[in-house]
Amino acid sequence: MELRRLRGLAPTSVRRAVKRLLRSPRRQAADLLASGAFDAAYYAAVTGAAGLTPQQAAEHYVTTRAGTWLSPHPLIELESLPLRIRQAMEHPEGIDRFLRYLRLDAARRHRWSPLFDPRNPALDGKDPLAELARWRDDDPVPVTPGYVGTPPTLGEARAAIVAFMREHRHQFEATLPPRRPGWDESETRRWIAAMESRALDTADTLVSVVMPALNRADTIRAAVDSVLAQTHGNLELIVIDDGSTDATPDIVREYARRDDRVRLVTGPHAGVGAARNLGIEHATGEFVAFLDSDNTWVPRFVELSLAGLAAAPEAVASHAGARLHAGDGEVAYRGGPVQWDDLQLGNSIDINIIVVRASALRAVGPFDPAIRRWVDYDLVLRLAAAGPLEYLPFVGCDYDDRPAEGRITQRESLHWQWAVRERNLVDWRAASDGLIARTAGRVSVIIVVADKAKSSAHTILRLLEGGPEDLEVLVIDNGSPAAVGRALTAEFLSEPRVRYLRLPTNNNFALAANYGASQSTGEHLVFVDSDADPRDGWVGALLHRKAETGALGVQALLTNDDGTVQNAGYGFFQEGTRPSALLAGLPLRDAERADLTGLTAVSASALLLDAREFVALRGFDALYANGFEDLDLCLRARERFGDGAHFACAADAVVVHAPDTSEQRRRRDPENQRLFASRWGESTFPDDAWRYDAIGLRVAGLEDSGDGPLPHVVPARAIAPTTHGGGSPALRWAIKTGVPNTRGGDLWGDLPFADSLARSLEKRGQQVVVDRYPARGRATSPLDDVVLAIRGRHPLEPQPGAVNILWVISRPGEVTRQELAGFDAVFAASATWASWMSQESGRRVEVLLQATDPERFHPDVAAAPGREDVLFVGGARPIEFGRAIVGSALRAGAALALWGPGWDRIAPECARGAALGPHEAPSAYRSAEIVLNDHFADMAEWGFVNNRTFDVIACATPMISDPVAGLELFGGAVATASSDEEMKKLLTDRSWRPSPERMRELSAMVRAEHSFDARAATLLETALSLWHGDDGTGEPAGSGERAS
Repeated sequence: MELRRLRGLAPTSVRRAVKRLLRSPRRQAADLLASGAFDAAYYAAVTGAAGLTPQQAAEHYVTTRAGTWLSPHPLIELESLPLRIRQAMEHPEGIDRFLRYLRLDAARRHRWSPLFDPRNPALDGKDPLAELARWRDDDPVPVTPGYVGTPPTLGEARAAIVAFMREHRHQFEATLPPRRPGWDESETRRWIAAMESRALDTADTLVSVVMPALNRADTIRAAVDSVLAQTHGNLELIVIDDGSTDATPDIVREYARRDDRVRLVTGPHAGVGAARNLGIEHATGEFVAFLDSDNTWVPRFVELSLAGLAAAPEAVASHAGARLHAGDGEVAYRGGPVQWDDLQLGNSIDINIIVVRASALRAVGPFDPAIRRWVDYDLVLRLAAAGPLEYLPFVGCDYDDRPAEGRITQRESLHWQWAVRERNLVDWRAASDGLIARTAGRVSVIIVVADKAKSSAHTILRLLEGGPEDLEVLVIDNGSPAAVGRALTAEFLSEPRVRYLRLPTNNNFALAANYGASQSTGEHLVFVDSDADPRDGWVGALLHRKAETGALGVQALLTNDDGTVQNAGYGFFQEGTRPSALLAGLPLRDAERADLTGLTAVSASALLLDAREFVALRGFDALYANGFEDLDLCLRARERFGDGAHFACAADAVVVHAPDTSEQRRRRDPENQRLFASRWGESTFPDDAWRYDAIGLRVAGLEDSGDGPLPHVVPARAIAPTTHGGGSPALRWAIKTGVPNTRGGDLWGDLPFADSLARSLEKRGQQVVVDRYPARGRATSPLDDVVLAIRGRHPLEPQPGAVNILWVISRPGEVTRQELAGFDAVFAASATWASWMSQESGRRVEVLLQATDPERFHPDVAAAPGREDVLFVGGARPIEFGRAIVGSALRAGAALALWGPGWDRIAPECARGAALGPHEAPSAYRSAEIVLNDHFADMAEWGFVNNRTFDVIACATPMISDPVAGLELFGGAVATASSDEEMKKLLTDRSWRPSPERMRELSAMVRAEHSFDARAATLLETALSLWHGDDGTGEPAGSGERAS
C-alpha cells in the first residue's frame, strides 16, 4: 500500500519517503522483534504494558522507551554498549543503528551485559545475536568469564531483573512538582466546583492555627488578618512569641482583645520547632494548620482544605499550592501531588499550606527542636510515612520568598535536608535493640554506589575472593540510574552474600552508609568506597590489627594508583588547623615502618568498626556532605568513650583508592569545613608530628595543598653505628623497580627481591623505601639520599641531587649506553655484559650477581605438604605450552606441578594455583625433587642468572635450566637442557644430581656469598663513598642541589 503512494513522485521525494518508511516505528519494531534483541514478555512485565502482542510491545518500546533507562532484553544492558550507540537510541534511526552494531565483529569483543558475553566458549564461532534469538528460558545464559556462582537460566535472569524493576519502579517514577511561572486556574475552578457541597459539611469543624513569631512586628499584622479573614470561621489562632524583643507580642495582644479566637503564648527563645510544639500543646481543634508570621493565606484556604480532607477520609493531611513572591517582583508557583517516594527526592510541601488531622499529628509526634532547618520537611516525611497526603489544586498561600537576614533559610546550613532524611530512613533505636541478634564474627561490608556499576562490581568481586569466611556485602545504591542497579543485580544474581538496597536519590555517603549499617547483620562493619581496589587479605588484616591494638576502629592503608600513600590515618599538627592525611605521597614502606596506632582519627574510605560502637554513636553525621564525616565520627567517639578511644591504620591492609576530585565535593567542601570548625575548632588533639621521626623524617611546618594543610617534611638524618665503633650517615634509600601497581604486579619476583635487599640495608642502619614503576618520579623523591634503580622491564631515571646507582638484573638487551649516563655507579648481574658495556659506554660497570635471602630460603625450611617431583613457578606466556622449558618437560612425560597464572588453560592437570606467594615459595622449592627454571632470551645470551636460581639452590634443591653462562657457579646443582632429548635424559637418569650432603654445602655457599646482606654491604660501601665525594666536602657526587 505504501509503495503505491510513491508512484509519480520525483526521485528526491521517493528517497525521502523510503527513508521515512524504513524509519517508521512499525518497521523498526518488526526488525527489532525479528532480531531476537527484544523480549516481549520481559518488556510487558517491567512496564506493565500487558495485553499487547509482541509486535505491539516492540512498537511501544520504539516509540516510548528507546533511549531511556530501559533495555529491550534482560540479557542486553545498553550501558555495556558504546556511547555512540546509546546516544543513537534517542533518535528515530536508533533501533537500526543498534541492531547493525550488534551484528558487527566489534560487538563480539565485549560483553552485552553481565549475563551475556559473546566471548563465552558456548558462543564460540556463532552469531551472538542469532543465538540470543534462539535462547530458551531453561538454557543457562552465557555469562562473562569469572562470573560468581552458577550461571542462571534465561528464565531466572528475566525473573530477577523484572523483580528488580518492579521493586524499584516507584523510585524511578518518583518526581517533584517543579517551580513554575503560571497556574492552571481552569483546573482550580473545576475542583472547587466539585468541592462546594463538601465545604458545607465541615462548617462546624474547629481548626487550630499555629503561628510562631520572632521579631515580626513589620509582617505579623498581614498574617493574622489573613487568618481572621478566612471564610471558615470556626478556628483558633495560637500565636507563640519566641522571645521577641520588638512590638510583636503587643500587636498580638491587641488582636486578642478584639477577637477571642486569637491567643498569645509567650516564652523564652527556643527556636521555631519548639515554638510550634508549644502551639500544638495549646491546640484544641480537630485539625491543625500552620502559618508563618511573614506569609498570608487566601480567604478560602481553610474552607477548601477541610472540604478536600472530607473527600479523602484516608488522608492524614492535605496540601495546596503556594504563590511565591520574590524580591524583584517575580511570581512563581509550586504545588502538585506527592507521596513518600516523591518526597525522598526533596520537599515540595511548605508548612504554610498544610492542614493535618490532629490525631495524625499526635501519632507521628511533634516537631524536633534539635533540627535547625528543614523542620517542616521532617514533619512532612513522617506524615507521608503514616498515610496518604491529599493534594488540593488551588493556591492557598502567598509566600514571601525574598531573601531576608535572620531567616532560617539564610542562617542555617542547606545540609540539614540530609540530616532530616536520615532521621526518617534510619531507625537507630531499632538498630540498638537489634545488636543482640547480630551474628558474632560476621563481617558486614557496606559499599555506597553512585553511578559506578563497573568499578563497584570490581570491588565486590575482590571482597568475595579474599574476604573472611562469614561475609555479607551490602550494596547501597545512592540513587544511580536504573542501569546500574540492573547490572549489579545481574552480576551477583547467584551470590547470596551480596544484598542490593537502593535509595531513590543521592543522599551523600554518610546517610547511605548509615542506612546500610542499619540493614546489616554482622558484628563487624567495614565501609569501603565503590571505586576502591582492595588487595588480598585486607579485611583479615584489619580484624587482626583491631584485636592486636584494641583500637575502636582500623582503617586500611589507602594508596594512590602509583603505589604511594594516600592516607594512613589523619594527623593533627597545629592547633586550630584542620587535620591532614598522614604520610601522604610517601612510599608504602614508610607506612610499614611508622607507628600508626593511637590515632585520633581515620578515614572511612576503607574502615572497620564494630557495630555496637557505630550504633552507639548513631553512625556518621549526615550533616556532612561527602567530607569530614569520618573525622567527626572519630572525634565524637573520643568524646563519648573518653580519650582512651583510639584508632589505628593497618599498613598490611592495602586498598588502592581513587581520590574524590568531583566538582560536587569541591562545591560542598566549604560548608563541611564550616560545620567541622564550628563543632571542633576550639578542641585540642595530640600532635602527630612525632610519627615521622621513626622513618627518618621530621615535620618542618605546614603548607597549603589546596585541600587543606599538609606537613612539610624534611630529612632528619641520624648516624648509623658501624662494626668499627664509628658511625656513618643513616641515608634514605629509594629502591626503584619496574613493577606495576596492579594485582598482577603484586606477584612479580622483583618485589620480594627489593624487600629482601631493603631489610639487609636496614640492618646496616639505613632508611629504605621501595617504589613501584608508576611512583618512580613521585613528588617526595627529593627526600631520598640514594636512588638504587633495579633495572628490569623498564628504564628508570636518576634523581637529581641524589646518589644514583643502577643495578641491571635483567632485560640487558634493552639497556642503552645513554641510560647509564646519569648514574654515579653501575652494577650488572653478569660478568660478560659488564665487561662488554664497560667497553661500549666508556664507563666502569661492576659485576654484582643476583642474590637470595637466607632467612627465607634454606634447607631446613618446612616442606610443603605433598612432595612434587618436578616443579615450575611462573606465569604462562603467550607461546606454545606457555614456556619452552615446560613444554619440553611435558613432552618428556614429567610429573609436573605448575604454579602461576594461565596454566589452568594450558595444562590444567598440572596446574596447582594462580599464585604462589613469596612466603610459600621456599617450602614449595624444598618439597620438590627438581625445580625447572628459564630465562628471558637476552638474559640467557648475556649470562644473567636469575634470582630463582639462587633461591632454589639455597633450599638445597637441584634445578634444570635453559643454558646460561655462569651456572657453573652452582657446582653441578643446575643442569641445562636445550632440547627435548636432553630434558628427557635429565629427568630419566638423575645421577647428575649432587648428593644431599653436597647440596647442603652448595646451599651454604650461596647463602654465605650471594646473600642480600652481602649485596647490601657492597652497595652501601659504594653509596657512602659517593655520598662523601672525592673532594671531602661531604656533599654527594650526584648532580643538583639536595633537598633540605
